[in-house]
Amino acid sequence: MGEKSCKAIKTDGMPCKNHSYQGTNYCYIHSYRHFGGMSIWKHPLFHTGIGIIVTCVVGYWTLQHSATKSDVDKIALNQQKMEFEIQQMKQRMTMTDKKYHSLWSQKYTYGYALFGIKERTFVFPNENRLSQRYSLDWTNAKITEISERHVMMNLPDVYDKVGHNLLAGNTARMARTGIAHPEVDQGIAIPLNTLRIELVIVEDTGPELTLILGLLPRE
Repeated sequence: MGEKSCKAIKTDGMPCKNHSYQGTNYCYIHSYRHFGGMSIWKHPLFHTGIGIIVTCVVGYWTLQHSATKSDVDKIALNQQKMEFEIQQMKQRMTMTDKKYHSLWSQKYTYGYALFGIKERTFVFPNENRLSQRYSLDWTNAKITEISERHVMMNLPDVYDKVGHNLLAGNTARMARTGIAHPEVDQGIAIPLNTLRIELVIVEDTGPELTLILGLLPRE
């Protein structure tokens, strides 16, 4: 049996001379406009549609994958930068502690804790300057508000090992002047039973704050 000719009529009025597509009355070109009994999954439009869908899916996945990888790289870079800056801050705090350790040790009977604030995160040097009687628990301590003018925080819990007392739930609000004088600044005093906490800004660079939390007997 010979191959059938396409039954389509061309725009010039002449019949199409192409052979009909297998199982249809039209050639591949004219079958776009005539299903002619062809199964949908054999039709060229179906193949074209599948190609478009696959292209869109692959393009979207590639775009998302590239964006996700870029975001991950940025997060990793920012984390490395943050860790480096914190290490630099710790080194400066250690140097400050060595410089004023003698002064602060005489001033604060029960010792002191030097700490920093960077992007609402507490930073601690390696040295612990508290007396054996007291300990600090920073679990519930956090920065509740920070601006160019002031800083508010929940202070760490203070535990008296001798009296077996826990002094918790204390807050402090401090004004920021941008200028700190560790030798003379008095900061703010918070009386707690037989203890008094003194909080002083030691250094204020804008993005970073260094403070001292000193423990004294309540007068």
